[in-house]
Amino acid sequence: MPTNNPKISAYVPQYVFDRFKQYEKEQGLSMSQAVADILIRYFELTPARRPAAPPAIPAEVVERIASLERKVELLEKIAIPAPASLNSPLTFTSEAAGPDDADPAPSK
Repeated sequence: MPTNNPKISAYVPQYVFDRFKQYEKEQGLSMSQAVADILIRYFELTPARRPAAPPAIPAEVVERIASLERKVELLEKIAIPAPASLNSPLTFTSEAAGPDDADPAPSK
């Protein structure tokens, strides 16, 4: 398979080669993938083919987002369409107020 990656060739002692072939088989990698994997680990690099895991979102942030989503859902439930003559597409009312009790949005 053609590649744009540079080539590395080396002569190693038989025991190193035997261990390398064992590693290749254990990991289920091709020879090129095994060499790249070993070098990446040795040099402590982040491989391009394996993106770093995204940072975990703290639990308090997740709960805050959930809380805000619940508030938005409540606001959407109490929103009523504004008259066509107003620039604002929605008018909000309290749960106790009916559509006739809502204050119209200020016009610009």
